[in-house]
Amino acid sequence: MEKIVAIGPYTPQMKQSIARYLPEDITLSYVTEYGQYGILTDADYILLRTLRMDREHIAQLKQAKLIQRWGAGYDTVDLRAAAEKNIQVAVAHGVNAQSVAELTVALILAVYRNLIPQAQAFAEGKEDMRSRLSATSRCISGKTVGIFGMGNIGRKTAAIVRAFGASVLYYDVYPMEASREQALGVTYGDVDAILAEADIICLHLPLTDATQGFICEDSLAKMKEGTLLVNTARQELVDEKALADFLRRGKLAGAGLDELAEPYAESPFAGMANVICTPHIGGSTSDINDAMAKICMEHIADVRAGYRITGPDLVNGNLLDQFSHQG
Repeated sequence: MEKIVAIGPYTPQMKQSIARYLPEDITLSYVTEYGQYGILTDADYILLRTLRMDREHIAQLKQAKLIQRWGAGYDTVDLRAAAEKNIQVAVAHGVNAQSVAELTVALILAVYRNLIPQAQAFAEGKEDMRSRLSATSRCISGKTVGIFGMGNIGRKTAAIVRAFGASVLYYDVYPMEASREQALGVTYGDVDAILAEADIICLHLPLTDATQGFICEDSLAKMKEGTLLVNTARQELVDEKALADFLRRGKLAGAGLDELAEPYAESPFAGMANVICTPHIGGSTSDINDAMAKICMEHIADVRAGYRITGPDLVNGNLLDQFSHQG
């Protein structure tokens, strides 16, 4: 009987969703730490969440046909190592886009309206803080939002902030056609122009060698006074020490960060009232579990049937082609 190994932390609700779509003629095991990776030897399919599948881990796979990510990112998988072993690597493209986009806007609102300090002050009976905090509160309406990365999440974020009355500039390696831009109500701009013009900057970029450290001292210096930065993508996109320095100097209005390099207590942002940090929860909402489990199991079913996954869900297709030609 074929075997799926689900790697990483899965909530009881996630497990229920997986069980709902799990084929009857396949077994399922869960692995929650790297020390348990020894059972991957006879796995036919890997369902990966949070943890990594680096070259040394993939080398342990003796018969696996698919590494399926529970989510849309794939920087936790060595795509080349998988392709060398003829293992497809797939994502659940777009399933969590609405969840991440909504958290992006929630972070904008929370920082802009001083939501956490206001709530804390009220709970502590510090009524004198109301006028002080309100003096630095802002609306999204009338602002320019710069979106880096205009995939599913970027487009949904654009739609939400436009509904608030903001205008949207975007940058993507693959610009949209003019008709699509017009339909979405967004305008393409180059990186420096967006950094200089945007009141709010949202990061929805994939993590690659080119995007690592995208927000650094140089890019922060190009932002105007009072810019708000929101990162609901990968932590590695941001040089945290540089960002913390610009925040302490008052150059930026604040930041909303859905992932940190260090635990909060050790972070350079600890104690900053204008920074809200969350533990990478953008795509973690209970109401997408069924959709996520369904597409993951559909991909497994396709590979079991001898098919190659199509479209943007297959993220190492070019590498698979390269090594098949070499063979």
